[in-house]
Amino acid sequence: MAHVKNSRNAKFRIKSKRGFKPDIYMRIGDDQLITLSLKLLIENGKTSSFENLTEEAYRSFPKKFCIQNHPEWPDTLVIDRSVRRCATNKRWLAGRAASGFKLMPAGETIAADTFKKLKGKKPLAKALPKGGRQTQSARVVKHIESSAAFKKFQLGRDLSAITEFELCDLLYCTLESTRDTFDNNLGVLISNVKDFQREDLIPFLEGLRRHFAARFPENALAPTIT
Repeated sequence: MAHVKNSRNAKFRIKSKRGFKPDIYMRIGDDQLITLSLKLLIENGKTSSFENLTEEAYRSFPKKFCIQNHPEWPDTLVIDRSVRRCATNKRWLAGRAASGFKLMPAGETIAADTFKKLKGKKPLAKALPKGGRQTQSARVVKHIESSAAFKKFQLGRDLSAITEFELCDLLYCTLESTRDTFDNNLGVLISNVKDFQREDLIPFLEGLRRHFAARFPENALAPTIT
């Protein structure tokens, strides 16, 4: 899993493992880069699980898929939303997070086209991809507030009523996800909540870490994401 806790390694991690240049890939949409990441993952003979796809996308396009101001952390929520769009609206890929993904014919075309752009063999679009940090953070806050876990918490402030399935849904995880994945994804939620100045949600999120301690790394502290 693309998970790096030591920020002192950030200067090294921000470099693409494949040598892709940020001034080029930052001008390409998330969905195109995710589709290419899946193709690269499959070509390397790795299982096409969500966690492996997250790692491939983050290591190949770190500046695109890291948390703002924290290049040592992959933004799994951004990656998850892109995967969902590619699998539903665009049908560039198919599959599920737990069982893995595969490229559809249209996805093969998109991946090949994207690779050519990265290598300078095809011109880039003149307009930069749309989107902003506040818009992203607003979506994360909405995701939290509409989740079954948060609605149960609002009713009686009782974390024990929340199931592991509901925790997984909130954190974009599966029951098979690693402890580091749970820890990282919770950190991403907290980062976005802070960006949107909704610190009132942090006690709920940190409460989940304590209540479901077995799902997180032993003796784990809250990620220092500010």
